[in-house]
Amino acid sequence: MSSVKLRMKELKDGRQSLYLDIYHNGKNKHKSLELYLEKPTSAEVRQLNEKTRLTAEKIRITIQEQIINGTFGQKYIKKDITLLNWFEELTEKRRKSNINYDAWRSALKHLKSFFEDRDHILLKNLTVSILDDIKEHFRSQVSQNSSASYFDIIKHSVHQAYREKLISDDPATLVKSIKYNAPH
Repeated sequence: MSSVKLRMKELKDGRQSLYLDIYHNGKNKHKSLELYLEKPTSAEVRQLNEKTRLTAEKIRITIQEQIINGTFGQKYIKKDITLLNWFEELTEKRRKSNINYDAWRSALKHLKSFFEDRDHILLKNLTVSILDDIKEHFRSQVSQNSSASYFDIIKHSVHQAYREKLISDDPATLVKSIKYNAPH
């Protein structure tokens, strides 16, 4: 059960600070609205306070709607980025930092070959099934250890997209990695 309640806190100067008391997913959060009610010293101030209350109530309703439709707390930066475009961005960052770039570049090459005869997939539409297909494609293209390495990199990129709130869930957590062969 979730709830969003408008609350007031008395300030030392006599004003009241408005904030939201948000209970969602078992956690309680207080969100300051940075809206204040002044001491009602005149009809003009009372009218201003009523407008401020209405603004605060609109914010409360918006957050309640976000909770209901499952978008509360999510900030989608690039809604329509494909998995391949996302992976290209991350690979370019690796090129600039030179951290594990060769492995990322190779994984990118094989990911591109996966999409040669398929439609590109939006990151937000990525599923366990698609990741399993990518895994099988890698297995059919390169050695066991190379496919394990490349697929781990793909999974890492999906985890990163989730951490950056580009996707609302992380299907890579549900896909088993490829086992590495022990050296002989």
